[in-house]
Amino acid sequence: MQLRKDMVAASKSSISKNEAAVKAALANVLFLAKEDLPNSFLPSFNNFLIYQVKR
Repeated sequence: MQLRKDMVAASKSSISKNEAAVKAALANVLFLAKEDLPNSFLPSFNNFLIYQVKR
C-alpha cells in the first residue's frame, strides 16, 4: 500500500515538473515574439535561462 502511495506521489511530482517546463518554454516563445527576436534563438535562450537557475 505504501509503495502505491509513493508511486502516485512521484507521478504527480513528475507531471507538475513537466507542466512547469512546458509553461516556461511557452513563456520564452512569447518573450521572443514580443521582442521581435527570431525563433532560432529559442534553444540557446532556454539553455541560458536553465544555466541562470542552476547558478
